[in-house]
Amino acid sequence: MSQRSSGWDNDFERALTDRGRHAASVIGSLMRDQGRVPSLVIHSAAHRAAETWRLIAPELRVEIPATAYDALYLASPQHLFTTVTSTAEEHASVLIVGHNPGLHDLANVLVREGAREDIARLRRGYPAGALSEIQFDVDCWSELRPETGRLEWMVFPSDSQGDS
Repeated sequence: MSQRSSGWDNDFERALTDRGRHAASVIGSLMRDQGRVPSLVIHSAAHRAAETWRLIAPELRVEIPATAYDALYLASPQHLFTTVTSTAEEHASVLIVGHNPGLHDLANVLVREGAREDIARLRRGYPAGALSEIQFDVDCWSELRPETGRLEWMVFPSDSQGDS
């Protein structure tokens, strides 16, 4: 039997802050400007993750299929990995909108190479609103393995807001 405690409910239902809303829109604009538009979005059903996607989506200016999953709320890196490797082959790129520490841990598990500075930055931490693009040399998502990714691009909300 599994129950959400009242604390869990409050966190699950917590909305983004004004800063988080601004960061989501900025990240969406950066994705569009950099030509980094996914073919599929998988996001946590938690309010702030769903809200993040709702703010990114219009910035991309293209319709992208998106699915919300309760199970992505505070999901382990293993669960996130299974979610990605279960993705249909027709999707060339997947954006996961979720939560730490799972997303940070997953990125660390997947990345093997990339710019030294970016990898060092990734290893140090992953603030809310961070975005990493990791590329893989696979024909389908089920072939994905740990430590086979190349960190191609990474942006933290503070990069575009002029603060640390």
